[in-house]
Formats: sequence, C-alpha cells, structure tokens
Amino acid sequence: MKKIAVTFLMSHTIGALYNEGETAGFAPEVAEDLIKREIAKPVKAAKKPAEPELYAADDFKDEDEAVIDALIKKHKVTVAAAADKAAKVAAIVAAKIAK
Repeated sequence: MKKIAVTFLMSHTIGALYNEGETAGFAPEVAEDLIKREIAKPVKAAKKPAEPELYAADDFKDEDEAVIDALIKKHKVTVAAAADKAAKVAAIVAAKIAK
C-alpha cells in the first residue's frame, strides 16, 4: 500500500502523538481526511535530481587536442600514448565524464 506523506499543522493523535511540523506517511484515505480537516498539509514531492549530462563525441568537434588532453589528465582517463584525437574523445565518452 502506497502511503501519502503529510506535515502536521497542529498537534494531533493518530495512534501516536504528532506535533506541529512533523511529517509522517499514512494510507491515502487517512492522509486525505487529515488534509480535508486542515490538520495536516500534503508534502510536496521532492524533485528528482537531474541526471548529469555526459560528454558526447560531438562536444569535441571544435576543440583542439590541448583541451582534450587537459580533460584526460584531470579525470585520469586511460588512453594510449600514441592515441589520435578520435581515440582520445572515444576514451572520454566511454569514461562517462559529466560536463
């Protein structure tokens, strides 16, 4: 059963004493009753953090190798010493480094 979280606007007893400002989860019908009677208010759902945006190969089409090398060094990406620009970019993308 999915619970609905509410924050109490005043002290109230529902099996236990809940004080003003406390948050608890209840069955939907109980939570709706508390909200309707203005004993509690619904808790706003927390926003899910955005997924980090990862580098893609196209992000490097205009970059010179010095910038790419600096990024490789900063994030300790492993690449062959003789790797060309495309191989370095592929290594960065494969390492899933966030922008």
